[in-house]
Amino acid sequence: MLRIIGVLLALLLMSACAVVRIGYSQAPDLLYWWIDGYFDVNDSQTPRLRDELAKLQQWHRASELPRYAQLLQKTQKVVSADTSAAQICALYADIRGLMDSLQTHALAPAAELATTLNAAQLEHLQRKFDKNNQEFARNFQRGTESERSERRLKTAIERSETVYGRLDEAQIDVIRSTVQTSSFDPRLSMSERRRRQQDLLQTLRKLLTDRVSPVQARSAIAAVLDRSWKSPDPIYRGYAERATQDACANVARIHNSTSAAQRAKAAQWLNGYENDFRSLLPSTV
Repeated sequence: MLRIIGVLLALLLMSACAVVRIGYSQAPDLLYWWIDGYFDVNDSQTPRLRDELAKLQQWHRASELPRYAQLLQKTQKVVSADTSAAQICALYADIRGLMDSLQTHALAPAAELATTLNAAQLEHLQRKFDKNNQEFARNFQRGTESERSERRLKTAIERSETVYGRLDEAQIDVIRSTVQTSSFDPRLSMSERRRRQQDLLQTLRKLLTDRVSPVQARSAIAAVLDRSWKSPDPIYRGYAERATQDACANVARIHNSTSAAQRAKAAQWLNGYENDFRSLLPSTV
């Protein structure tokens, strides 16, 4: 959350870079290869999946990109002055609404694919999860606490400078303070990560065994996603709420340490994405 609008850009399921327009036009292909990396999609599944992803993009372009552009425009006003944790959390709530909308419309193609998966593909998914977990452990659990904090500090500085430009030492000290006081707990995060993975795998295995309809599969997958947003583990739910509130406060602290010139750069950075999104809108929008 150190990039105020970073989560919003992630909704496009592509990297935030200077080729948004090109990347978005290729989104169905990029999504297909991303999904293939998890499930090893076979030849019989490919045509239908590609068709569903193309339809999802058509809906997204017409219905969601205008909302993205509006939120980016709103955020530019927020970054032009001092802000507060409440304002940042309000932006996060707006982003969450966009994510919920995308999730709802992605359920149909997800459910259709789920009903065609076989045992070998679920084993492939488990191996992919294991690989991802090893990467998470390398990034957030290896080394001493001091070494882990330094890696997180480096990432936080890089993300902030992407938005604001070069930071001075006083501003870096603010970021260092937010990292040192952060409630981030890699142990709890890994535990919840594994719970979500096993929840999905168990659900998919049950769909495979029971041979349910796409409607039943959609309901089952929706339940998995709901449990991802609101974990059944009360300890993790409390931790996630604290982490969100801390992140909002930290983003506000970092932003409020910036100069007028840096805020102008942040607004310009956001405006660039807004213009890119507007250029992608259908001509009838």
